[in-house]
Amino acid sequence: MRIQKLQGNYKNKLLRTLGSLILTTLITYACLTSEAFVKQASDLLIKNTFYIPKKQNISFSGWDMMRSACFGAEYCEPDERPLVLNKNTYTPKSNDGSGLLIPEGSLDIPHSGNLLPIISSDLSSEDILTLDNTTKKRPNTELLLYSSYDFGYDPNNADPLVLVLHTHATECYSREGSSFYDAGSSTHTSDKSVNMIEIGRVFTETLIENGIPTLHCTVMHDESSYSDSYSLAAISIKEYLEKYPSIRYVFDLHRDAVTYESGAKARAECEIDGKKAAQIMLLCGTDAGGADFDHWEKNLSLALKLTDKLSGKYSSLMRRVALRGASYNEQYTNGSLLIEVGTDGNTLSQASYSAELLAKALAELIKS
Repeated sequence: MRIQKLQGNYKNKLLRTLGSLILTTLITYACLTSEAFVKQASDLLIKNTFYIPKKQNISFSGWDMMRSACFGAEYCEPDERPLVLNKNTYTPKSNDGSGLLIPEGSLDIPHSGNLLPIISSDLSSEDILTLDNTTKKRPNTELLLYSSYDFGYDPNNADPLVLVLHTHATECYSREGSSFYDAGSSTHTSDKSVNMIEIGRVFTETLIENGIPTLHCTVMHDESSYSDSYSLAAISIKEYLEKYPSIRYVFDLHRDAVTYESGAKARAECEIDGKKAAQIMLLCGTDAGGADFDHWEKNLSLALKLTDKLSGKYSSLMRRVALRGASYNEQYTNGSLLIEVGTDGNTLSQASYSAELLAKALAELIKS
């Protein structure tokens, strides 16, 4: 009887285990083949992860989505969240009792009644070797700074050496002379005379004037779809590299967004030769998120060398080099960098001046 009872208990446990496995398999299969579930899961990926598979590689078959997420998919960054500063968070209010923010100098700025200040801020760093690093990578920055680097410059070769483009071309700046901004206003525009296309024009022309053959891609990759902009930019990069194999450098010019906890914008600026300039940050991607990008330290070496050169010429122009888990399409050359020219608190004239200074220093470095 005892043996029969034990056998009965064993059978019951076995049946319960098998039942659980079958139920788990059915639920998993239902989830993976449910378009609604997979759509919700992909939306969560888009909102909460730094890397997501390229959208067009995701089909609403769960197995296909899992394969795309794990193997061979191209990656993009869906959202560049503004950097929030946790200091100097005071927001000045008007003293008329209304609580509204009043623009200095009584500037006639169309607004929605929700004006916030733009605060002049110094985000520069004298420490070249310490990175703004959000990855688990710990590169030897001193070794990379002083390591040899093939700049590929030949004064007798007129073939394009540099490609300038803009993943987020519609990013723009604050009004000239403004001390406040309308919280309801857009920080993007398709007007190429005032968005990143204009900064790219200045940067490109200055490089050419200083002897560096350069091409400027003026496609606004984020105009039709912001979330697909990196994938669209990758297409442009590959087309240019195929048509012009002489290209050694790909520079993706952006405008950063930096705010204080109060909602005030940071105007990252300094003064160089009596003129206001927007501070610059170089951003390097890695293979931390799974991209096929094992040579990312080559790009970081270039970023450190360029930051060092600019800091030597203009002590307060450069912010710390940023190291991130996404690849940012930098895997296609050993000289690819994402360049943040100022913030949305800066003005177009400040950013244009910085683009000119940056291009001159870069030309000197490439020809060194």
